[in-house]
Amino acid sequence: MLVNGRPIPAREYYQVVGTGATGGIASQYVYSATNVRLAELSLGYDLPVKKIGKFIKAANVSFIGRNLFMFYARAPFDPELTANTQTYFQGIDYFMMPSLRSLGFSVKLNF
Repeated sequence: MLVNGRPIPAREYYQVVGTGATGGIASQYVYSATNVRLAELSLGYDLPVKKIGKFIKAANVSFIGRNLFMFYARAPFDPELTANTQTYFQGIDYFMMPSLRSLGFSVKLNF
């Protein structure tokens, strides 16, 4: 690995930068949190009441999706996730888990 034009053994390099918040150089894990995403999408359809039955006044079916995709992200991870709940470690990617996408289906009936 080259650092400032000088070769450094990988073991020594990662012993310095790989310790993260425990005393190493954490700048290798700091990224900009700039991102543009489709955070939530909900598509619904009101079913015709006459075709459903006598006791149901209204019916709606919906598809719901959260964290569907990012249009633009400067960081190689989801910047809305944090490695822990303390405030001093925000904006640092220290081997975090990937973000999750959730998809759902909803049925709403009014009697």
